[in-house]
Amino acid sequence: MVHRDGARLLLEITWPDGTTQRVRLAGARQGDKRQLWIDGRTLTAERVRQRGGGAATEGSLAAAIPAVVSQILVAPGDAVAAGDKLILLESMKMVIPIVAPRAGRVARVLCAVGESVPAGLPLVEMEE
Repeated sequence: MVHRDGARLLLEITWPDGTTQRVRLAGARQGDKRQLWIDGRTLTAERVRQRGGGAATEGSLAAAIPAVVSQILVAPGDAVAAGDKLILLESMKMVIPIVAPRAGRVARVLCAVGESVPAGLPLVEMEE
């Protein structure tokens, strides 16, 4: 569960053995730089990939979060319209569609059903 604690967040984790743990979180961002404060520790990071649609490289579509490929709805050579679902991912009991950002043709499918994929991994390449 996540609770607001003033300007901070309070994350309550219930472990499989029934015990709970509370973690205080706060963060800040400036441009591509991020700072996250977790229970008195400071983590600093910098964005290394572009934001938006999950595009890892020009013309490819990527997972936004770690997930498992549950369905591949297209094949190389298929024509797609903007907004068409290309792949369905599952993560944390959610189904996450990877959709075509524009009309085009599927050049390559870079994943398989059942494969665990990390965030940022290209899954489909499209061509105009």
